Amino acid sequence: MIDNNRLSELLSKKLLGKELSDHEALQLEEWLQENSNKALYETELNSHEVFKSVRHLSEMNEQRLDEKMAVLRGQKPVNGVLRTMRPYMVAACLAGIALAIGIVYMRSLGDRKSAIAARLPKQQSDRAPGKDRAILTLANGTQVNLDSISAGQVAAQGSVHIVKQSNGLIAYEVGRTASKDDLAYNTLHTPNAGQYQLRLPDGTRVYVNNASDLRYPVAFNGLKREVFLSGEAYFEVERDDSKPFIVHLKNQENIEVLGTRFDIAAYPDEPNASRTVLVDGKVKVDFKEKAVVLKPGQQAVNNGKNLVVDNANIRSALAWKNGFFSFDDATAAEILTQLSRWYDVPVRVNNESAQQRRFEGRMSRDLTLRQALKILQDQQLPYVYDEDSGAIVEEKK
Repeated sequence: MIDNNRLSELLSKKLLGKELSDHEALQLEEWLQENSNKALYETELNSHEVFKSVRHLSEMNEQRLDEKMAVLRGQKPVNGVLRTMRPYMVAACLAGIALAIGIVYMRSLGDRKSAIAARLPKQQSDRAPGKDRAILTLANGTQVNLDSISAGQVAAQGSVHIVKQSNGLIAYEVGRTASKDDLAYNTLHTPNAGQYQLRLPDGTRVYVNNASDLRYPVAFNGLKREVFLSGEAYFEVERDDSKPFIVHLKNQENIEVLGTRFDIAAYPDEPNASRTVLVDGKVKVDFKEKAVVLKPGQQAVNNGKNLVVDNANIRSALAWKNGFFSFDDATAAEILTQLSRWYDVPVRVNNESAQQRRFEGRMSRDLTLRQALKILQDQQLPYVYDEDSGAIVEEKK
């Protein structure tokens, strides 16, 4: 049976793109076939994809990292070319993966239960990840728990029918003629540990992140299509040159578009950090007496005093929509804020110490809270889930 040192050596060669001998390839394949090693290996690899400290790895190019991950998964390098990775980068990637694989490896050894217990989190209560859930408040104040109802018609307001589709999406279907009764507003609220999708009456599709509120009319009858957002949402706006689409934020900021795709993050507990990221099309962002027009790939950040335009990391900005946490030069405090919303737990840490180091990386939003915190701990972020207080706290030394 292959030992840990040998396993790490083989993984290192594979990550570097070095050719394995027939004997080495057979050893690794045999290990992957033992029990559920391969499934656990893939799970751990995906969940560690790849969390790294900016202080050490700020020069790493994401494409290089993706190519190395592809090699480790047995896929072909991009364009058939395998770029060189600096030794310290390789070591950093291997550190997280080797630890994960080392844990998986020890799981298969019946005579090393004490070693397993020392490395794995204790079997305590955990917090499941968030899921699709939301509350829809109708114009008359009626509240509908969307994740607990079956597909079909949810309600009718004037000539507008609200339908939950088989995939869970809420769609507004407008009749041929609009009436005065259609001049009503609905609000979609996603709690902590929730997210949801809906299609507005004009066909615009909206993905709403956790801890957010979107208020909108059941039909767009006027000269403008206006909605109101608190929190975060990604919009795919149906083009209509005669009716501009406007998103109003609580900080007096307005985003005007025709047809485009963009993400807005404007959480009330982050009053000085609203951000609009443009994927394609064109948007105009207004704040007080200043207006800026974004081009695809740009972002406008509102710091509470003015708008700052810069290049955007679109992959990072849209990661939540695609099932990932993504941290781009983020402090520990910012990382914990995302975990707090997704797992619906408070955070009680020393904010000063949580601001000192910055990180970048990605990890799946399908992880449980303890699994996510374990990855942070592997990066010297000493935070744990305290069962007694039900909060994320700093680990006691």
